[in-house]
Amino acid sequence: MGYDNDNGPQLWPLLPNWKANVIEGLEFNTHMVGPTLTGMRQKRRMRIAPRRSFSFEVHPHNQGRRLLDNIRFAVGKREWRLPIWHDKQTLTEGLSAGSSTIPCSPGFRDFRAGGYAVLRPKKLYTTDYEIVQIDVIDTDHVSIVGTLENDWGPGTHFYPLRMARLADDSNNASVYNNQVSTLGVKMEVSEPCDWNAFLSVEDPVFAEHNDYPVLELGTDWSNPRSHSFDRIITPVDNLTSVPSYFDFPDKAFIGFNLFKRDKGIEDHARTRSIMYGLAGRYKQVWVPSYTSDLLLASDIPSSGTFDIENCRYSVFAKGKPGRDTIRIEMYGADGDVFYAKIADSEDNGDTERLYTNLSVEIPKSRVRRISFMSLMEHATDTFTITHMTDVEGVATTPFTFESVFDVLDRERGGLG
Repeated sequence: MGYDNDNGPQLWPLLPNWKANVIEGLEFNTHMVGPTLTGMRQKRRMRIAPRRSFSFEVHPHNQGRRLLDNIRFAVGKREWRLPIWHDKQTLTEGLSAGSSTIPCSPGFRDFRAGGYAVLRPKKLYTTDYEIVQIDVIDTDHVSIVGTLENDWGPGTHFYPLRMARLADDSNNASVYNNQVSTLGVKMEVSEPCDWNAFLSVEDPVFAEHNDYPVLELGTDWSNPRSHSFDRIITPVDNLTSVPSYFDFPDKAFIGFNLFKRDKGIEDHARTRSIMYGLAGRYKQVWVPSYTSDLLLASDIPSSGTFDIENCRYSVFAKGKPGRDTIRIEMYGADGDVFYAKIADSEDNGDTERLYTNLSVEIPKSRVRRISFMSLMEHATDTFTITHMTDVEGVATTPFTFESVFDVLDRERGGLG
């Protein structure tokens, strides 16, 4: 079993130490021009699929340590067949040599027709394995090209494979004694990794407002969130009199992060599809703040005119981009959500009256929170997924968003 140098790239033989998690990186590339002094910018998507990497720790001892040392000594930038660790499945029944199908659940995992997968024993490291090429993917099995050469018993691990190379910074191991070492491994995937990308209103994570998707992602409050209001200030100083400062966009560029905790394979797959749909910084979506930004003082009638507790909205935020669109979230298992635009407001002392385009009656007692929404893009081209277990378990992903100056700002009077 196994490959030698004449047969092509070998399997990466050492399992990761899951106590240290497996970190997956997805890196898109958006070419940006701007922002200008007015806040406008142009962008271009430079990659169809992201560059992908995996970082994990291996902790070999005895024979495994010697194997790792020889790998690091010999391989350099040659390619490996890297198991996609979080997509692991375990065979519940044995397979016999000559079989052409492998019972499994390939949906929402990184299996692909024409790609490769591996059967290997449940060991910390191994040189015994069998690589197969996938022919057809079905709901409960995959068919392979040819047949199995070996018998594989229950408990065998089954992984999809990707071609990858060791990164330059994966060369410094910590040696604890003459038999034990640890190594932080970073593998850079060396083939395109496609995935179903969507920002689709057909999925419950999305809605639509003013021709843009609303990212109904939510946030995990187990981690504190950052929240910023940045401006593009242009100073003019002739070094003789008092400096002047100009805010040409007349807009606060809002920035905040959301923390997504995925539980279960479908949750994992949806989050990955969102990343591919956002394509790094390329796509724009509505993103709610998920904080209680306005507090109701009355029921909301069908006219859409209602009162809130006074927070000086009419003085400081009235009609401003990033403060004129709201999301109203309801209590209850159905989790109804309404979106509205604030057309006008007035200060009435203890309360403020908002004039919106809502046309439904909403009792105050049913409203969980009212959040502002901003048209935003992801602040970076890189996403990081921390796999704590395989895809049947838990993974976490931070998203960082920043608001943009868009044609909608012109329509709302933000520029020119």
